[in-house]
Amino acid sequence: MIETTIGEYPDTISTEAVAHMDRENFLTYGKILTDQEIIDARFAYWRAFEQNPIAYQARKNPGVPATQAMEVSFFCQEPNLMKLIGNDYMLRIASAALHTAVEDLVYVGGFLHRHRLNIQWEHEDWFWDGWHQDAKPVLDPLQHCNLWMYLADVTRMEGATQGLIGGCELQRENLRNDKDPNEGTREMLDYINEHPDEGTWAEAPCGGGFAWGGHLFHRVCPNRSGLNRTLVTYEYAPRDSEHKDMAQSLGQEKLDMIKAALPEDKHYLICL
Repeated sequence: MIETTIGEYPDTISTEAVAHMDRENFLTYGKILTDQEIIDARFAYWRAFEQNPIAYQARKNPGVPATQAMEVSFFCQEPNLMKLIGNDYMLRIASAALHTAVEDLVYVGGFLHRHRLNIQWEHEDWFWDGWHQDAKPVLDPLQHCNLWMYLADVTRMEGATQGLIGGCELQRENLRNDKDPNEGTREMLDYINEHPDEGTWAEAPCGGGFAWGGHLFHRVCPNRSGLNRTLVTYEYAPRDSEHKDMAQSLGQEKLDMIKAALPEDKHYLICL
């Protein structure tokens, strides 16, 4: 059995957890993969990086100390990663986050991530403090959910992503009052920079992970353990929302590879 080094995390989606996701746009979750699924995914993860080496400049450049990411088009040939798109627990989490029935979800993309571990760094060494958003804030419910699946324990020592508690709610309040949505957020971020222990981190055990929406302020944090933050991103959206056209971005051949890794009753997740 794979032992985890951090405490137990809930493996069900409670009403309180859904409310937290609605308010803060993130949720950590416990181990939802079997030991064998984790082991198979680890081998597939490292095969993908061996087959797609990162350029020397990207590995060496001290101005970019964070992570290296690989789009799904480079690892869709790995069935042990692709089959997790249809994992029942992951779909329940995405369903809860998006307030969308499981059968109305679609898979809209993914990435492999790893830390650059050839240098040690602090935020002060970089040209900015790392805080950013991946989408503009809106009042509407989430229309896109990222699920990070960890293939090893992720703690602050491994550079777990840090999120801003209260930031999403402040942005919504600003929008309701016809203000700049980010008014006041810089002060919140500066406070967390000065009091890091009052922040929150996306810590979760191997086989668990982190669900989040794009207008969460977040940043990668320094890796202090020298152990890779091994994770895979799975992205979901409601079928009737505006989302990435996977057929156009991947092409039919790669879509067929993904579909072949899924059981027939999960083929609906792949828009053809």
